[in-house]
Amino acid sequence: MASSLPNVKFQTAQSFNGVPNTSSMQNLLSKAKAGGQPTFDFFAQQMAVANQVAQVIAQRGDAAWEEVDQASELGFDCLDPNLPAVVVRAGGREGSGALVVQFRPGSAMQEDTENYTVSGVATVNLVTGNTTFDTVVSYVEKLGPAVPVAALAPAAMAILKSFKTFVQSYFTEAYTAAEGGATDATTIATESADAAAEEAAIDGEVIADEIAIDLVFSPLAVAGIAVAIVSTVLLIVLFFIAKTMTLMLRVYNMTSVPLQLQICYEHDVEEKTVPSSPNIPPIGVPPAPPGVTPLGSTMYMANYTLLNNNVTEGIGVALQSPFPVGGGLAIMIDIPTSGDNSIYVGFQGCTGDCEKNIWDQWKNKFKQLVQGSTGGSYTATIATNVLRGKTPSPITGDNGYYYEFAVIIEETGVA
Repeated sequence: MASSLPNVKFQTAQSFNGVPNTSSMQNLLSKAKAGGQPTFDFFAQQMAVANQVAQVIAQRGDAAWEEVDQASELGFDCLDPNLPAVVVRAGGREGSGALVVQFRPGSAMQEDTENYTVSGVATVNLVTGNTTFDTVVSYVEKLGPAVPVAALAPAAMAILKSFKTFVQSYFTEAYTAAEGGATDATTIATESADAAAEEAAIDGEVIADEIAIDLVFSPLAVAGIAVAIVSTVLLIVLFFIAKTMTLMLRVYNMTSVPLQLQICYEHDVEEKTVPSSPNIPPIGVPPAPPGVTPLGSTMYMANYTLLNNNVTEGIGVALQSPFPVGGGLAIMIDIPTSGDNSIYVGFQGCTGDCEKNIWDQWKNKFKQLVQGSTGGSYTATIATNVLRGKTPSPITGDNGYYYEFAVIIEETGVA
């Protein structure tokens, strides 16, 4: 039976992911640039925790979560300390980690809105130690009468719990699919997000006997969240399957210049998970609706994972982006069938034949753990964990052909 109370409609809108631009994250990136063990540790600290958190959520369900009235109790600087949050804690192979969900209501919650208006921000943070290494941000829009004061806190809590349900359902679906033999991370992420959106929706929930609320996860937001968390889904997939060779690349944009980074050449790549968009925004503060504490300076990254089942073939990739220095940015990684791996990042034009101008030109040139280039006020660095042979998985610690690459683009005077 439909409620006679005033109805307030909410829907999720745009979603994106990034990394809080904190001193702790900058320190981690600085260490990752050293190559070798520090680069491996950088990936392992994040990937092992993300995989462990996902497994705990999938296996324990509601029992995995802890709810706090004030996020200050958790001690994470990525949260508004005065608002509630829900958290899953897990001990990864490289130490403790957590996934934290919070909803920050804005002033539009207490205003009549004739059109859908951004009224709050939901965040999903993956944390290792005290460092947030991945944040998914989803804007929430409102349509309808103002939420009465008596219903404001419980309405915000209902939205928070809906996002918690979404995350729980998402990882449970993904874990079950991977455990059952599914291997396409992008398909798993999309299908899991669709199922989670249906389960997490709110339909006429009565709040404080004052209003009834609906919450719908829009297709645009669901697609955005699926893309944002697909890298974690890939970790779940890799946990269940034994791929012969895995190339993991993370590119961090620590400049004031947007990147449009795209793969322009592949060598013996059988499967891959790449960003849905080539855009990597510059460092900046994401827009916040009125009444919401801004999230703070955010840096953006792109995750690429390339797989090959045949160790006798090797694997490699070249990427490029327009850039104000040198006419472009180029990245090259070659893992050959024998001998040492080679790496390159530098500033050069992005026109012409990528295979000839980037792949052929730079493979076999820099067989080293770290290589870098400078152009004007910009510096580009690529670092890898090892040059050849079997190495521990950053997810499980089991030996295999796992190669991690961190690319960090920096600009003098931008932090």
